[in-house]
Amino acid sequence: MLLHPDPDAPQLQWLDPTHYRYELIRPLLLDPARTATQRAQETGTHPETVGRRKRRFAQQGMLGLGPDTLDVLPARRQLRVPETVVHELQRRKGLYAGFGARELARIIFHTTMHRMTGQTAQRLWDRLPPAAPL
Repeated sequence: MLLHPDPDAPQLQWLDPTHYRYELIRPLLLDPARTATQRAQETGTHPETVGRRKRRFAQQGMLGLGPDTLDVLPARRQLRVPETVVHELQRRKGLYAGFGARELARIIFHTTMHRMTGQTAQRLWDRLPPAAPL
């Protein structure tokens, strides 16, 4: 059942699509008693669209108002290790792929004097492509 909007009702006029999407759901955020169907009738938008945008905004915040094709993933923490450690791990990976995590951490400590846990060494190992052996 497609609802036709009232032609006399004010239409939302925004140039930025994100701003338009926010203004579409803003009354629902300010007054929880209002329904998505009511807001859809007011704006001439499909009720499922209004509900979906409100739900995405609740889950992801302003990033949820982006296009549906945009995948929003949580940011990963960046490992802060010196370049010498990265190069040494890459070199070792090119030589032999069977190192254990704690073994890698010990090798890195003795070759670069940089302490790291086995877990950090394993994470770096999994991210790095193997280098050609010299």
